[in-house]
Amino acid sequence: MIALGWYCPSEGDGRWLGTRRPERAPEPAYLARVARAAERAGATEILVPTGTVNDSFAPDAPFAESWTTASALAALTRSIRIIAAVNPAGIAAELAAHQAETLERAAPGRVAINLVAGGGPDARYGTPPLPHDERYARLAGLARTVRRRFGGPFYLGGASEAAVDLALEQAEAYLMWGEPPERIAERVAAVRARADRPMRFGLRIHIIARPDEREARQAAAELLSRAQVAGDREAEYAGFDSVGQARMNAIPADGEGWVAPGLWAGIRAVRGGAGTALVGSYAQVAAMLRQYREAGVDLVIASGYPHLEEVGRVGAEVWPRVVSRRAAAPRRAAPAPRRSNVVRAAGPRPPARAAELAERFGTPLYVFEGPRIEAEALAFRAAAGPDVTVAYSLKSNPLMGLVARLHRAGCWAEVASGFEYRTARRAGVPGSRIVFNGPLKTADELRRALAEGATVVADGAEQVREIARLARHAAPGARVGLRLVPPDRVGRDRFGVPPRMAPAAASVLARAGLPLTGLHVHLGAYQLGELPPSGPPIHGVTVEYPVPVSRFTAAAAMLRDVADRLGGVEWLNLGGGWPAAAGLAGHLDAARAALGPGHPPLILEPGRALIRDAGWLLTRVVARRGRGRAVVDVGITQVPCVQWKRSPVHAVAPREGAERPTDLYGPLCLQHDAVAREVPLPPLQVGDLVWIGQTGAYAMAQASPFIHLRPGAVMLEGAHAVLLRARETDDEAHGAQAEPLLAGPEGRVVSAS
Repeated sequence: MIALGWYCPSEGDGRWLGTRRPERAPEPAYLARVARAAERAGATEILVPTGTVNDSFAPDAPFAESWTTASALAALTRSIRIIAAVNPAGIAAELAAHQAETLERAAPGRVAINLVAGGGPDARYGTPPLPHDERYARLAGLARTVRRRFGGPFYLGGASEAAVDLALEQAEAYLMWGEPPERIAERVAAVRARADRPMRFGLRIHIIARPDEREARQAAAELLSRAQVAGDREAEYAGFDSVGQARMNAIPADGEGWVAPGLWAGIRAVRGGAGTALVGSYAQVAAMLRQYREAGVDLVIASGYPHLEEVGRVGAEVWPRVVSRRAAAPRRAAPAPRRSNVVRAAGPRPPARAAELAERFGTPLYVFEGPRIEAEALAFRAAAGPDVTVAYSLKSNPLMGLVARLHRAGCWAEVASGFEYRTARRAGVPGSRIVFNGPLKTADELRRALAEGATVVADGAEQVREIARLARHAAPGARVGLRLVPPDRVGRDRFGVPPRMAPAAASVLARAGLPLTGLHVHLGAYQLGELPPSGPPIHGVTVEYPVPVSRFTAAAAMLRDVADRLGGVEWLNLGGGWPAAAGLAGHLDAARAALGPGHPPLILEPGRALIRDAGWLLTRVVARRGRGRAVVDVGITQVPCVQWKRSPVHAVAPREGAERPTDLYGPLCLQHDAVAREVPLPPLQVGDLVWIGQTGAYAMAQASPFIHLRPGAVMLEGAHAVLLRARETDDEAHGAQAEPLLAGPEGRVVSAS
């Protein structure tokens, strides 16, 4: 998968590049028009550059400052991520951190920082000139300071070793200027080989796309036909020690600037930084972008002149050709299964390249689709509306790679333990974007969460008193809420407090100087019912997902009633159990109606809704047990969710033969170890690969090393698979155990050695 980003023409814009003054000045109103056009074109982010001189026109031409511009665009756009470029020259690191945190509050989930060291020893903004490596050391200090108050993501571009080192330490995305695809592939591979976590790879390049190649080449020539600043650029380059700029200037090209068919470097003569363009028909430019995708690029930050018109062409004519896939050949219709109890439904198709994944990582293997996770999160946020904070529930899957991916998509984190809180922080989520729930919170965990500005939800009178005792540790931005028992569970629920106790809890917190500002209720898909008269206790547990609308409306009405009685309530949290984005509107509209007009902003805590369908488990047949029965290499302890629901199952390479109801047994020494029952599958042979779907939530999170160790996990990002968690080893499984001890002949404990 590859995403489209756009460039904010903060230096100015127009039909010609390299003139003394731009045809269109970088006025805020015009830059906002470009940003909104990029949103309409499908761009997910827009880069706001920084600099001390204008490097597209005359050096003293107007240049819009990055923080101010980013703030304006955040207010004037709806969904696009604002990437604000920051150069530590002339700005204190603590001020930059404060600015980033403030901008994030203005546009939650829509802010990123592009770390810029600068191309030369610039002495502007009152800072002394610094050589190359010292500039990166200064930038590293700024990044570490900003990270303490702003969780990211950070973007960073640069071709030097110092740049790559800092990117590996701090950046979620590594940016490169438009070199030929084969050189980009080499750079991506080199950085990926050193990375200890998933990273995005971005390409910064210009685009000149027209209906046919001849018209595009004419547009390229016209772009530079009035250029007057070539001498200015030569003087600037002479003072640069930028490795990236040197690489850009050294790309071989003919006398007219053509590096290869469709790749033109003429722009570098009049513009610093990104100096190459993709030039051709819509189809040709799309084909070249696909080459970069195959080279490992998953983000293109494009620009074109004028930006307002070019982004429209790219969005309408180029990008659909980049992301479209050739329709798959229709499969032979199979006869209906003889006795299957599984309903076939149109749903997500399994990932491609199963055989390659199995060979590289082994089976069983958890597989997550990064683009699908981000798309679902963005769709959920859009369906929820601007007054809703979406906090991903870590209990559904606390894998740090998933948490970081959802954080980049604008989600907060909802945690239910100190371990989950620490996991979210390690994944880059700042405390100010964490909702801390759960009936067990130690004093140390509460102290840290309050000090880091988290939203802490008291789950019971004991926690209310403990939070009040720790109030002096709370940061100014910390918020405290109170969990209430759902209206249909009063008297039989162990979570929260009855609504009648809310005023007393608010009074305790107020006396401690930490007012109660929010109310929380969580309905949950799993409910503990009456204990059955016989049989195991688990038979008294019911599962209902999504939670019925009627339960949400009753809970919403209760929250509004308590909020009105308390006064001062600034937010309401309706918990989890929500359907995915496609079905959210009906549930949420009903809840809003129950809340009534003018209700406070909302928090929702989806888990399954965001990741269930983006997670798969790849398993292999290891034995056959007659017709319609096979043993696979994964058991119910690795995918426990299959005991509560029927997951879709797909044969990777269906064999010839009629489908039949098939049972898939696991390798555990348990008679009830069946990961699928009576699913319609073609004949299976030993060695065949099988996908089990809808395993993104409550599978890996609840897996245990019972008899067999836990599988590894990977994230698919376009054509690449990134390891999120390695397959569990014996040492890891035994790591927390004490050294082996043996009982001696007289019952004494002696060492095994």
